[in-house]
Amino acid sequence: MAECREYLDRGDPVHASERAYKATEEVIKVLAEKFKTVEYQEALREGSRWYTYLLSRVSKTLASQLGDWVLDGWNSAYGLHVWAFMRVS
Repeated sequence: MAECREYLDRGDPVHASERAYKATEEVIKVLAEKFKTVEYQEALREGSRWYTYLLSRVSKTLASQLGDWVLDGWNSAYGLHVWAFMRVS
């Protein structure tokens, strides 16, 4: 998130949003591992590959255990990721 802030300070919201997305993605993965979710096991079977659909699914699983903040955070980060990509394209 520090890199995100640095990009914002430099006036680069596209790169800032990507850093925020990556930070959120890593938090979701760590939580999935900590709580030994089905999705985590699936990612391991895929060679530790986390597809977008799997991250979305695990965020819902985690939200049911930890609260809506997990899903809200994932949805916000994914929105930043998609819209930043569309802006660059």
